[in-house]
Formats: sequence, C-alpha cells, structure tokens
Amino acid sequence: MSRVTIQLAHDVAADMVRERRTKNHEFQNEIHAFLFNKVMEKVPGVIKEAYNRPEFKDYIHVDNSIRLVGRGLDFNYYPLSDFYFPSSRDERMTITLEGSEASKIEKMIAKYSEEYKAINALEKQLRAVLLDLKTFKRVEESFPEAFAFFPKKTENKVYLPANLGTIRKNFQ
Repeated sequence: MSRVTIQLAHDVAADMVRERRTKNHEFQNEIHAFLFNKVMEKVPGVIKEAYNRPEFKDYIHVDNSIRLVGRGLDFNYYPLSDFYFPSSRDERMTITLEGSEASKIEKMIAKYSEEYKAINALEKQLRAVLLDLKTFKRVEESFPEAFAFFPKKTENKVYLPANLGTIRKNFQ
C-alpha cells in the first residue's frame, strides 16, 4: 500500500489542471499580443527598422512592461511576458485605450484573472483531497479521475535521497 506524498499530490494536481492552465496562458498571450501591437504602433518607424536588424539589437533598450491607462484601466506596471519592444530608458511606455478597446481589454484581463484564481483554487483543493485520502488504494476507490494521473506501477525499488556509499564513508 503506497502512500500519497506531498510531492505526488502536488504533481497529480498540477497534471489535472494543466490543460485548463495552458488554455488560460494562451488567452493571456492573446491579451499580450493585442497590447504589444498597440505599443508597436507608437514606436517610430526608424526605431522599428533598427530594432529588427540584428546588428543593432545590443544598442537598443528593450522592455516588456507597459503603463496601461484609459477608461477603467489603471495599471502602472503591466508585464507582457515574452513580448519585448524598443523603449525609452527613462520612462515606461504608456498605452492609453479608450472606448471599445478599453472595454475589450478590461474584460479580457478580468476574465484571465478570474480563471487564474479559479485554477489555483482548484489545484489547492485537489492537493488537499489527495493528501486526505492518504493511500493509492483509497484514491483509486474514491477518486478514480485523479488516480488516472498517478504514475504507473513499476517494480518496487527503494530510492534513497543521497548516495548511500558517500554517507557510509563518513562513519568508517
């Protein structure tokens, strides 16, 4: 009878929400791409040309966060993750959205944040349930949906956290 460890509960819970987390991350990338395009509209053409030439990359300051303002928006710092753009060293790029664009991005950010919180809460609940069930057998009987994410049975081996030979040398 194998026990459910904290690490196993963490890994299984993460696997169970992985697809949902991936979809939410893709949605976040849509938000970032929209805002990145808005930023690039403000960058002067000469700077864009230089930025796109590899020999000038080291000479142009890049950033991946913006100041987002407009109706309903007040983000002094909004990171765009993997979306880098040329920017001033002195001041954060400010994007002002009005009307339907502001409303659209506000709803998108709210939807992303809500889903992010829901995924984290679900993952936390899954970990708690798995730890409460304590054993593989009880998980298999009570929560077969989670048991499908457990590692497949392998031959019983004892895995030591350190090399036993190295430890034994200290006692000789």
